[in-house]
Order: sequence, then structure tokens, then C-alpha cells
Amino acid sequence: LWNKFCGEDRWRRKKIVRIMTWNIQNGGAGPNFSRPDLGNVQNIVDVIEGENPDVAVIQEYQTDFERMMLGEGLERLSYRHTVWRGDADRGRRNRVLIASKLPFEDRERPNLSDYSKRNWNEIFIPGQELLVIGVDVPLAGTRTLGGRIRDNRRAKKQFLDTLLDRFREYQNSEVSALILGDFNLYAEAVYGEYLSRFEELFTEITSKEATWRDKKLDCIFANRALMGRISERALTPRAAAFSDHKYFFLEMIDRKEAAS
Repeated sequence: LWNKFCGEDRWRRKKIVRIMTWNIQNGGAGPNFSRPDLGNVQNIVDVIEGENPDVAVIQEYQTDFERMMLGEGLERLSYRHTVWRGDADRGRRNRVLIASKLPFEDRERPNLSDYSKRNWNEIFIPGQELLVIGVDVPLAGTRTLGGRIRDNRRAKKQFLDTLLDRFREYQNSEVSALILGDFNLYAEAVYGEYLSRFEELFTEITSKEATWRDKKLDCIFANRALMGRISERALTPRAAAFSDHKYFFLEMIDRKEAAS
């Protein structure tokens, strides 16, 4: 027990980098798409401020709420951000936003359809030698504002195949890599078998607890180069009243300290 305590104490004394992933549900404005709750957007910002991550990977960000979420929110908290700006006239279209207090470089998105590019965001953090890929895997079937069902299986498979290529590319890389977000995959889901393919290449470090209703949809995958810097292997999701998804934190040792 003494050795375990001393090991944990040494960890606490090290400089830690915290990375958060959270699907905030319809831009943070709650479940009613036609009647957004703007106060809820501020609640999302307040949770992020309280948790104080170095990097936040946010799914279902919507540009309609940019002023509250960014201008009066994350930018005020010293975060820089990156998000796909295509379809500028569709402010209620869900996107993946990455906000960071650490200096980062944007990475070009892969060759996906405009519909899918919004669901992929990729940055490199030079000071940590860390690649972060945030995703919100498209659903196999979606409903338009007019109520029409759209068959999206082809776009979902293209997205998953492209993502699988990234897993393969960075499996044995010396660059630390994280792939995280809302994967919209479980055993019975369309293309649910991709989860086991991802797990063969990276380590899935979160607990098996459900993150959306009774299903686990949200995951954090780490490659081999990163595993030795992670403080906890079975990360437990945290619930908030302001989204239908729980959120995760990953804590890792700062690169300079890990090398010392």
C-alpha cells in the first residue's frame, strides 16, 4: 500500500495535461431542436470552466450559438478553437469543435463529403508531440428537418474506413495519438464490428459504463506511444444535467516530464 501511495503521490506532483470529450446535445441548447434553451448553452460553458481541461473535444457544436459558446464563453476562458466552417448558412448543423489552451496546429481533414467533414476535427499539439482526432461518427439513418428519413449508411462506412486508416497509420507511430469522441457504435449498431477493429489497433481506455441512455457510444482510444503517459486506464464517464451524453476526462503526464 505504501508503494502504491508513493506512486500516486509522485504522479500528482507531475505536471498533468487534461483532455475532455463531450457530446453537448444540439449545440448545448437541449433536446428540443425547434425551441433551443439558450440558458443551457451557458450551463455547458460553466461545466467546462469548472473542469478546466487543457483541451476540450466537443461534439454537436452548432454555429448558431457561437457568440454564447465561444465569444462570451470559451474564448473568455483563454481557449483557441478550430471547427469546420463549411455550410455556413446551416447554423444548426452539428460539428466537432476542438478548443485548446495549448498551442496547436490544424491538420487538414481527410477526403470526406461535406456532410461528413463537419464530424471530423484533427489537431497536432507540438509541445506534447500529440495528435488529437475528434470525431462524431455519422448515424446510419438521419431525419431531415422536414421529417424525411435519410439513408446515411454509405457516408457512415466511408467515415469509418477513413478512421480505420488513421488507426493503422498511428498504431506504431512514435507520435502519441488520441482518437476520441462519439463513435455511435455498439454491438447491434450498423457497422458495429468496427469497434473491435479499432480495439485491435489502439487501446480503448474508458470504462464500459453507458454514456448515452443504456449504450456506450463515447470512447477514448490511445496508441502505444501514449499509453505510458496516461494516469488511469479505466476512465469513468461523468454525468451532467445539460446533455444526454456523459463526458470523459483523460489525464496524461506532460511530455517533458515523461521524458525526464
